[in-house]
Amino acid sequence: MYILALRSAASNSRLPYDKLTAQELVHFPDASDSKASTNLYLFIRNKILQLWLLEPNVELTSEDAIDQLPIPFNSDRRFVRRIHGFLQRYGFINYGNFHRLASALVLTSKRKRVVIIGAGAAGIAAMKQLHFFGFDVVMLEARKRLGGRVHTYHQKDSSVVADLGAMVVTGINGNPIVTMMRQTQCTPVRITPDCPIYDEYGKLVDQRKDELVAEAFKKIGDTASYIAHTLGVTEVNGKNLSIADAYNEILE
Repeated sequence: MYILALRSAASNSRLPYDKLTAQELVHFPDASDSKASTNLYLFIRNKILQLWLLEPNVELTSEDAIDQLPIPFNSDRRFVRRIHGFLQRYGFINYGNFHRLASALVLTSKRKRVVIIGAGAAGIAAMKQLHFFGFDVVMLEARKRLGGRVHTYHQKDSSVVADLGAMVVTGINGNPIVTMMRQTQCTPVRITPDCPIYDEYGKLVDQRKDELVAEAFKKIGDTASYIAHTLGVTEVNGKNLSIADAYNEILE
């Protein structure tokens, strides 16, 4: 059961349970000196991930991690702090909407200011994380609302509510959005296979028509992928093709 919990923590953190990633090998070459060193690193890393996922509403400090590691895995405190620092630096722990226990990290050099353009989900996440790392952050947004594509429409004088975008979470395992849902007490609702589509006049679209359009869209996507990846055609008249450009070229 204990091993399964650590394996699950690694999987839900987008990391392999039983080996170091290429990025980890760069930062921890000493962890690959021997099988014992590798196993030690993996146990500490997976345990820290488990501790964070058990309570993602509260910052997991390096000292908390050391205190909760079983003996003798907590004997090399500096090694544990290095692993904790790596996981924090690359967003595997202490991300999203959590209660901070320690003061903001202080940069050793002159405090830097970062400007983030766009207050969408990615911009807000970057702002919070950079602020946590000790940067001064300024966010710019052209619209009068936050959220970007995440936009819920409330009709005036009515109980009508409609999500206009980014309301679907695709994939649960290893998805940090799931952790953020727990942090904000959002309850996910399973999407059923039935997904009726309505046109701009509120009329139900014929199912066969919907299937034909979806099939055509998929074929165009497959064709664009073949042209780009198999034939190596990624530009026209010296101009790089975007996905929209590729679709338009195929349709024409």
